[in-house]
Amino acid sequence: MPRCLRRVRPGACSVTVAALVFGATAAGNGRFPAAQFVTLTPDARGERIALRTTFGVAVSDDAGASWRWLCEELFDYGASGPPWDPRLAWARGPQATSLLVGLSDGLVRSSDFCAAARVPEAARDFTGDVTIAPDGVTLWVSSNGAGANRVIASRDGGATFEARGTLPEGFLPETLEATGADGARVYVSGVTIEPRRPAFYRSEDGGRSFTELPFDALGGRDAFVSGVVTSRPDVVFVRSSLPEDGGGVSGTLLLRSVDGGRSFREVARTAGPMFGFALSADGSRVWVGGSDPRDPLRRSTDGGDTFAAVSALRALCLRWHPSGLYACAPYTTSPFALGRSSDEGVSFAPLLRFESLAGPPSCAPGTRGAGLCTPRWPVVRAMFQPLDAGAADAGTSDAAVTAPATPPESCGCRAGARVDAGGWRALGLALAAMLSWRRRASARGSR
Repeated sequence: MPRCLRRVRPGACSVTVAALVFGATAAGNGRFPAAQFVTLTPDARGERIALRTTFGVAVSDDAGASWRWLCEELFDYGASGPPWDPRLAWARGPQATSLLVGLSDGLVRSSDFCAAARVPEAARDFTGDVTIAPDGVTLWVSSNGAGANRVIASRDGGATFEARGTLPEGFLPETLEATGADGARVYVSGVTIEPRRPAFYRSEDGGRSFTELPFDALGGRDAFVSGVVTSRPDVVFVRSSLPEDGGGVSGTLLLRSVDGGRSFREVARTAGPMFGFALSADGSRVWVGGSDPRDPLRRSTDGGDTFAAVSALRALCLRWHPSGLYACAPYTTSPFALGRSSDEGVSFAPLLRFESLAGPPSCAPGTRGAGLCTPRWPVVRAMFQPLDAGAADAGTSDAAVTAPATPPESCGCRAGARVDAGGWRALGLALAAMLSWRRRASARGSR
C-alpha cells in the first residue's frame, strides 16, 4: 500500500511552538490534529471511508455524508509509548466488511466499531504493511527485524489468514502492493539492516516466493512502493526520499518501472516530502503533491511521462477512487481536512472538517467502544471548540476551529494547550518525540 514520505524540515516544529503560544489545543496523545491517510471500499460510490488522523480514525458509512470517531485504544494502540500511525485497509468478506488496522505488535480487525479482535495468525509481529489486491485478497507482511519476515493472506475479508511465504532475515519490509488474480503479482520494498540500503522484491505466485531485484534509487535513500497499474502489473511506481540538504529539507523522487521492477527512471520530484501520490486504475492519470508551498498538486495524463500543476492544494494525502480524487489537507488553513474532487484535482468539495466530526458509534454498555472511546470523546471534541469557549459543553455541535498563526501541516510534535511553567519542558520532549516518530514514519502515505 503506497505510503507518503513524512520528513519534517527543521522549522516545522515552530508550528507546534505557534500552537503553544497562540493557544491552539493539541490532540489527547500530544500531536496536533491532522489527517494523514485515507482508504475506501472498492464499490463505485465509496460507501465506507476510513481516515487516519493523529488522534484516532474517522469513519463514514455513507460516502462521507457523516462521520464517527474511533479512538486509538479501540484498536490497541495509542495508550502508551511513542505515537503510532497504523496501516489501514478495508477487507470485504462474505458476511461483513472489516477495517484492518496494522500495529507495531500485530493486526486488529473490526466490523462494527464497538469491538475489535486481534488476528491470531499475525501473532504479535510488527506490521510492515497490509494491502488489498483488486480481487479482494488481503496480504499482510511482518517486519520484526529478528528472523524471517512472514507473508500471510486472507480470502474471506480478514476473518482467517493462511501462511504464504517469507522474506529474508536482515530485511525490513515497509511497503507491500499486490495485483492480479489471488494477488499473484506482489511487490515489497524496504531496507536491509547491514549494510543499510533500499531493497526491492517481487513475487509471481501471490507471495509464496520472492526474488530480490537489483534496485537503483537514483540518488534516493529508501524505497516505498506507491502503486501498480492493475491492467499492466509490470508498471510500478516507487517513491524515494532524497538526502537532506544543508537546511535539513528532504525532497522526494517518484520512480517508475515498466519492466516489473528490473529498472526505474525518475518521472517527478518534489522540493519537500511527497505526502501525496494517487494512481488511476488504468494507469493513465497520476497525481503527486505535498505540504510544501513549492509543491502544488500536479497531474499527469500520460501515465507519468509529464506533469502539470492543477491546484495550489497542500496535500497531506491523496487517493484515487472511481468516485473521485480524495485529498487530505491542513484543516486550519484549508476548507477541509478531507476533500473530494470530481474534476481530477482542479477543485475539491469538503467531505470532513474536524469540528463536524461526530463522536463514537453508539455501543452497548460493556463493549470495548463504550468503555474506551466514549469517555475520551469530550476531550477530543474540545480540541475543535473556539478558544474562548471556556467551560462550554464539549459535546456541542457548533464548535468552530481557531487556527494558529502558523499552519500545523502534519507536524508530529507534542504540545500542550499553552506555554506555562512546564510548557517549555514539554516542548523539549516534543522535539525529541517528533524526531523519533518521523524516523519511524518517514514514508507513510496513500494511494
